[in-house]
Amino acid sequence: MEIEAKKVDSANAKVEAKVSKQKVEEQENKIAKKIAKDAKIDGFRKGKAPATVVKKLYKDNIEQDSIAQIFQK
Repeated sequence: MEIEAKKVDSANAKVEAKVSKQKVEEQENKIAKKIAKDAKIDGFRKGKAPATVVKKLYKDNIEQDSIAQIFQK
């Protein structure tokens, strides 16, 4: 992760962060597995849906959560 901070004025700053694609994918996989444990998805027993199916169904939520968690770290 690369972080760059620039001071705009005495009270404000602009911060830019770059995260590698690998880190984002790792975090998305962790979140998808966590969701898969509790999700009830048609065609699968509760908690037995593969991560790929979970990623397709909850794509937007997983992306938002993974980015939020990466920046919190």
